[in-house]
Amino acid sequence: MIYLVITPFFPLPGHYWGGYVYDQVKAIINTNKYERIIVLRSMSLNKTFNYQFEGIDVIGLPMFQMPSMVMNGLQGLWNVRMLKQTLEKHSINISDIIVAHIHTAGFAYYATSLKQWNRQIITLLQHHDLDPIGINSGKLSDKKWNIRIKARIAYHHFKDVDCHVCISESCETNLRMFPKIRKEEKYAPYINKLLKMQGLTHPPVNNVYVLYNGVDCSKFFPMVADRATEDFVIGCIGRFNDLKNQMTLIKAVEYLYCNGERDIRLKLMGTGPLRNYCEQYIKDQNLQEIISFEPECAHNQLFRFYNSIDLFCLPSYFEGFGCIFTEAYACGKPFMTCRHQGAEALLDEETKKHFMLSDPTDYIALANLISDYKEKRYPFVLTKPHDINRLMDTFCKWLENYK
Repeated sequence: MIYLVITPFFPLPGHYWGGYVYDQVKAIINTNKYERIIVLRSMSLNKTFNYQFEGIDVIGLPMFQMPSMVMNGLQGLWNVRMLKQTLEKHSINISDIIVAHIHTAGFAYYATSLKQWNRQIITLLQHHDLDPIGINSGKLSDKKWNIRIKARIAYHHFKDVDCHVCISESCETNLRMFPKIRKEEKYAPYINKLLKMQGLTHPPVNNVYVLYNGVDCSKFFPMVADRATEDFVIGCIGRFNDLKNQMTLIKAVEYLYCNGERDIRLKLMGTGPLRNYCEQYIKDQNLQEIISFEPECAHNQLFRFYNSIDLFCLPSYFEGFGCIFTEAYACGKPFMTCRHQGAEALLDEETKKHFMLSDPTDYIALANLISDYKEKRYPFVLTKPHDINRLMDTFCKWLENYK
């Protein structure tokens, strides 16, 4: 009984991107429902290697990726051959695989091939953001011909996906509605691409299971922090790009500071194309004393960051469900983000009023939310489970009864 995971997201030695999938795999192992859990991590053709990461053996899966993800999916024929070769090389019997958990629509062709080899395999396709087809990816993602080909290829392979795993209800909505535009959608680049997709039918979706991004509570937990300051500290972790929207948070903190709240501080962590812009803005506005950039650290050390802050805030507005939100919560910290994103499903209406930003560009409204919480410390409780072991145990029990 093999549970096979095929993913582009898994930590590499010295690089911790994909830590959530690692936690997910560990939680599957903890259920004791499968004899073997095998992780295949996609890698470039000439840079494939096997390794171990914190107790989990990882097999490098060679793959060919179209430059700039042009017509992503057309390379499936070559990559499927390399999948079969990899399985044979490591003596993995296809007849022993009972679940194939594949990550991202761009890898959906693996589901088709595995079904052809063994019709009994339960094929899962997990979507990690609000772009279920992957039309936002690549330098030519603005080309109508390119993204329409991507969608048609994904549609073709979706028929062999037994269940789509979505990290939130918002993610599920975007999957089922595609290419229609969700009325709450605010991310202009995605909207513009969807407008080029009009005329396509909805994708063939057999089943959907909403599996929230949980957190390993043995790694993320409240602790008595050795606070170096009595200031009110806001923390933010995320890739610096337009949809993560750190500039709205930076301007909100600047607004509060300039209007007399001198005890406000902001700690930022992350890399990305807009980090230099943010750093320059902070320098130009002489905000270095209240806004700092923290060095990145291993995923299992992030709990120290969360425990050093009073509030976590990431005003992203194209967010399937960032695990950073549940990580902060597990460490006893409330979080703020924008409305109509994945994490909103875990909050009741009263909590949303105090912690959800309606307009992602309104830094004054965000400043008011922060100031109000700073003064009144509203209670913050999630309405649904966040422990990844509990979530995965329920999911695996559901898989046992599938079909």
